[in-house]
Amino acid sequence: MTIGDAIKKTDELQPNSFGQEEKIRWLAQLDRELWREVVLTHEGAEDAVEPEYREDTADDTLLLVEGPYDCMYIHWLQSRIDYALAEYGRFNNSNAAFEADRMAWRMWYNRTHMPKQEARGRYF
Repeated sequence: MTIGDAIKKTDELQPNSFGQEEKIRWLAQLDRELWREVVLTHEGAEDAVEPEYREDTADDTLLLVEGPYDCMYIHWLQSRIDYALAEYGRFNNSNAAFEADRMAWRMWYNRTHMPKQEARGRYF
């Protein structure tokens, strides 16, 4: 999924007054968190590119998580919108959907990528 796809689909499902720049900041926040907490803790992270999005990042920039788990971006944006508008009942629902998506992706990532092994010294 691209940045533009995530924003367009979110806006179709939940019309809102937040600008694209704010939504890109929210997407950047999520991908940086996923990068630090999940990707960097597994082998092969040195071959992956750290996501860096700014307000002027192109709409066709691919997000970190691929399908079928990429629906998390839509739920993430919806939860950010709901929270910002103090729609806490809706936020609870959209955030629960996001957390389920994130957990499913994390479980898949953990199954398919070897965790980094810590160097352990010998203790005498």
